[in-house]
Amino acid sequence: MAINRKYRKAESQDTVEAVTFVAVRAFGKPAEHAGQYLHKGRQGLIHGELRQDEWMDKESGEKRQRLYVVAQRIIYL
Repeated sequence: MAINRKYRKAESQDTVEAVTFVAVRAFGKPAEHAGQYLHKGRQGLIHGELRQDEWMDKESGEKRQRLYVVAQRIIYL
């Protein structure tokens, strides 16, 4: 899911647009409906639980982490 936001820089008062991408995982009926009704540009509200994955990168051997939301309820706006 992409979260768009606009804000003004304090020093120059220029408007900046920024996008944050958040991974969302859904299971069962919510996943079926999301696959059918959600598409690029469609607005939705996700209610769920924030979780974290941890793994070791095979190439670099470094520990990696990723946050994602497990959707419990999806509201189509």
